[in-house]
Amino acid sequence: MGRVVQLTFGGVAFLTFVGAFVYLAACDEEKVTASSDSLAQLCEDHSRTRIPDAPPYQGPGPHPILVFGPGVPTLDDQKSPAAVWSPKPVDAQLVGCVDAGSAADVIGTCHFDLPEPKDLDLRATTARLTVYEVRSRRKIADLTVHGTRCPVSVIQPVDQEWVDAVPLAAEVREAVRKYVEG
Repeated sequence: MGRVVQLTFGGVAFLTFVGAFVYLAACDEEKVTASSDSLAQLCEDHSRTRIPDAPPYQGPGPHPILVFGPGVPTLDDQKSPAAVWSPKPVDAQLVGCVDAGSAADVIGTCHFDLPEPKDLDLRATTARLTVYEVRSRRKIADLTVHGTRCPVSVIQPVDQEWVDAVPLAAEVREAVRKYVEG
């Protein structure tokens, strides 16, 4: 009888240990929810691979998208509902990630007033735009967009006489339109 009690106690202790370990491991896993910060991290930090509670990218559109990257304008489209081109983060099915592109020829001049008035050469750019499903971080498309406008503001070395162009909202919208509306 003493041996049966000892084995039962040992089995219960073992199962309690295993259960506690599984519980702690599950609690230690980070719960990622859709926010502007977590969606931006899908572009910046490739260790965050997905946001499982996000709506899936499937079936006919619209498929709401948020786009992140240097100088990226808001994609509001007067012809389409704001919920598609500027959705709440929890409603986004797609995230677009614009990587700073390569610069080319001077295409114009940008004027900046602060801290003192200054004109800078505007260099055309070509940037990569990668579209991912938010839920799985599955790559949907690899696209190219061209920067053709002056950035709203610029932080640069004092002796730098140029600034790289950023894409227009219309250019970004057109590049991803078939994935968003299709």
